[in-house]
Amino acid sequence: MRYLGKSSGYYLLQSSRTYQNGAFHFANYGKRRKRRHNPRQVDPFELPPKDLSEHLIVLYFQHFYPFLPLFFQRRLFSSVEQEVTPLLLNSIYAVASRISDDVRVRSDPAVPDTAGDVFFERAEKLLDESYDKPSISTVQSLLLLASHQHGAMRSARAWLYSGMAFRMAQDLGLHRNCDYWNLPPEECERRKRVFWCCYVVDRLGSAMYGRATTFEERDCDVPFPSVDDDETLPSVAEGQPIRILDNFINLIKICDILGHVLKNIYYVRSLQNTGAKQADSVLNILNKRLQQWHDQLPSSLRIQAKSSPSVAVCQLHMIYYTTLILLHRPFTRGPDQTVSIPSLLPSASILASAADSMLSILDQMFEHNQLVYVLNFSVYYIFTVGLIFVRDASNHEEPAESKLNKCMEALNKIETTWITASKNCQILAELAGYHHPETGVLWSEDSKDRWIDFSLDPQSAPITTTLDPFEAPDIIPIKPFGYWESSLDDWNPLSHQEDAHQKGQHLIHTDQHVDVLTGVAESTKLPVYPIFVSN
Repeated sequence: MRYLGKSSGYYLLQSSRTYQNGAFHFANYGKRRKRRHNPRQVDPFELPPKDLSEHLIVLYFQHFYPFLPLFFQRRLFSSVEQEVTPLLLNSIYAVASRISDDVRVRSDPAVPDTAGDVFFERAEKLLDESYDKPSISTVQSLLLLASHQHGAMRSARAWLYSGMAFRMAQDLGLHRNCDYWNLPPEECERRKRVFWCCYVVDRLGSAMYGRATTFEERDCDVPFPSVDDDETLPSVAEGQPIRILDNFINLIKICDILGHVLKNIYYVRSLQNTGAKQADSVLNILNKRLQQWHDQLPSSLRIQAKSSPSVAVCQLHMIYYTTLILLHRPFTRGPDQTVSIPSLLPSASILASAADSMLSILDQMFEHNQLVYVLNFSVYYIFTVGLIFVRDASNHEEPAESKLNKCMEALNKIETTWITASKNCQILAELAGYHHPETGVLWSEDSKDRWIDFSLDPQSAPITTTLDPFEAPDIIPIKPFGYWESSLDDWNPLSHQEDAHQKGQHLIHTDQHVDVLTGVAESTKLPVYPIFVSN
């Protein structure tokens, strides 16, 4: 039994036939490969032929690296480590194999789903020798292996690998500003990139699993990377090359906002002691932050009509719309219900617009055959928007049904790279009453009459707190990108001390969030839904 929290979206599936006796049962969902009774012997130090190695490294840097630039200027090793470890190489091979047509990457040449398995198995053995000697390359390897395992529908192992990466990053001090340490400049930049990649994966993984984040802003003072790659991404328009760091830094910023949405809307005790006015303030503040993020995007990172945006830029915008959906979803209720938190913001309209915008991105990615090159997190974005269309389709709205079909087609396309998409696609199909996950038989028509209630708490709690989603001190670098310069005008800050050196590097939010730990009556607690998953 495993726990998946509210931001995962699974709390919306209580009308599903998989929900039985207080838990969800997904043992028969998604593709399942037969387990080998006699595991093959693996030599962890064996490497593929040189041509295959170069092929996989090129694939990785061409398609996955631009979104999450885990290496400083595409260098696999630094002057400190001097060489590429076999663990890191096999981790790269495992991820890149998922988009390779070369049958040599498969454990079974006749089964495409086995692509990269042999490299993962080698890396797994090499990990045992790396725990006692923390290194940046091991952190990089763990992030890659977590991505591979989540995509291979082994989410428990993926969660543990990413958690080990975060702990090792802290053990190495990657969360601290090293500009004044006795390190070569290139090594400082490398540390910054790896930390912020950990930060991004932490926020995305927490949203995907509905669990708490690891890195606290108050304990991190790492500036953004400042040395860009020589190469650029394919330009959206003539004369507008896309810099790797432009995309990456805006990715960090949107993931920071996502983290605040999770903490203030989806954490277990987030809305339990919050009155309507305070909840509405949180909604407005976070919505304003999202608006600012979108408005301040450089033109090179905007998706233009009839353009061919890069896969990295598409994924950046998918996170933005997913965050927008996560923010407004709890404030949207059924058509015959009363919204318990009045707001001037039209959450239902914003939700619908965000879902349609995500669909437009998918259309463009379909047109240019880009969906096979996304990272595994994209499955979560599409599943999240698919739940919006499931709700609308339950009202027999024909446009919503076609939109839901588009989401399922996108998941089917991604499935060729990440087989975990098959499970999410089947869940959406079952909710919409399309087919039974085991027999393929259509569900009865009454399954289409289920309404999904997006609210997290049907009752407003009687206790209120002063609630500000941007906890002080919130450490986000601003030089040279003055993103966080506009503070919250409507909030009276509580006094707090600031280190002069820290203030020179970072903007400390002057808005104080007061965390009040109070007893919560059993009647106000939200139900917990464990998820049964067969591995």
